Amino acid sequence: MLIVDRFVMIHNPKTGSSFARKVIKAAVVDDTSELDESAESRSLDRKLFIELEFPKRRGNSSATGCDHHGTYSQRPHEFAHLSVVSIGRNPFSHIVSQYEYRHWAKNPGIALDELLKAFPRFPNLSLIEYLRLQELQAIRRWNISFDKAGIGPLSAHFIQMFARDPARTFDAMRGGSIEQLSDHLGSVHFLRQERLRSELEQFLMLNGFDPERVLSTRSIGPSNVTVKSKL
Repeated sequence: MLIVDRFVMIHNPKTGSSFARKVIKAAVVDDTSELDESAESRSLDRKLFIELEFPKRRGNSSATGCDHHGTYSQRPHEFAHLSVVSIGRNPFSHIVSQYEYRHWAKNPGIALDELLKAFPRFPNLSLIEYLRLQELQAIRRWNISFDKAGIGPLSAHFIQMFARDPARTFDAMRGGSIEQLSDHLGSVHFLRQERLRSELEQFLMLNGFDPERVLSTRSIGPSNVTVKSKL
């Protein structure tokens, strides 16, 4: 999670968020030698930006430790008054990117015996098999029937990232008492991954960033790019 004095950026995995964080930091910092500075406190008084890591939220999974994928519900109270921005991506390209990035090959989130029973060729999975793996992972993480809920694993991930109270939202879905999912979601401004550079530049300028400094970030290239396939 990246915080500046005008907004909070939530790092949605595999959407170009690493690139966006680099651009924002470059746009806000005069001296590029400060770009590697990570805040150890939550005060912006003497810092132009801070980056915070939070305990991993993966539903009922056994994930431990912290990472920079903090969720909407994890925002520190002292920054709750700031607007929130994140990045959205075409669902199909998002899934393909996750599949080809292959983080799941080392972190399947399922016990080995159950994994090999369902996927004897693991980790050599087709895209269709990967989609089934996603379903199994999500069922265990959130203890929810996707057939009854009318959503899939990517939507469950979205709820975990951007709901005001994800546990309450999933409880409502399990009980069949949810009517409008949007009532459970936080207020987030989404940039589109397909037009990320131009939309990010426009967003920063509209939020008072110096246009010359924003445009100077065009030399910054993409980060953590997944090799494209023919899918």
